[in-house]
Amino acid sequence: NSSSPIIVADGNKTDLVGNPVPYPTDFAVDETNNIIYLLDTPYKRIFKYTNGSEIGITIVDGSPVQMFTSRLGVDIDPLAIAVDKTGYIILGEKDRITIWSSDGKFKGIAMQKYQDNRSTIVQNMSAGVLVFDRFGNLYVQMWSVGHI
Repeated sequence: NSSSPIIVADGNKTDLVGNPVPYPTDFAVDETNNIIYLLDTPYKRIFKYTNGSEIGITIVDGSPVQMFTSRLGVDIDPLAIAVDKTGYIILGEKDRITIWSSDGKFKGIAMQKYQDNRSTIVQNMSAGVLVFDRFGNLYVQMWSVGHI
């Protein structure tokens, strides 16, 4: 309840390996655990800022991710980020919506394609905005087609 703005996560400071985040794309707040997640789309990274820290910890570093044991690593294309009530990170990507643990471990794919009201299967989602309602339902704005 401060009347003056304060910096709670400084993307211009370097993380432990010396990587600044000068242009964060999106952020999410885990209110239960008092954690801020910062999304760095150009470098495909996610930073975690714990209580009182202005320096983030890189939990997703932009390297290809081993999503399934039978496939090679997959590049992530992050566009938006949210945190659900249980503390899982929901990542809106170009072609899918994925679920991650709070320490940056891939957990699964929540959605990879959907059917619109014209019975067309849409695969290139470009999930731009992710919002949870008070019941835990996830709403996704699809930039590529203008759907929510």
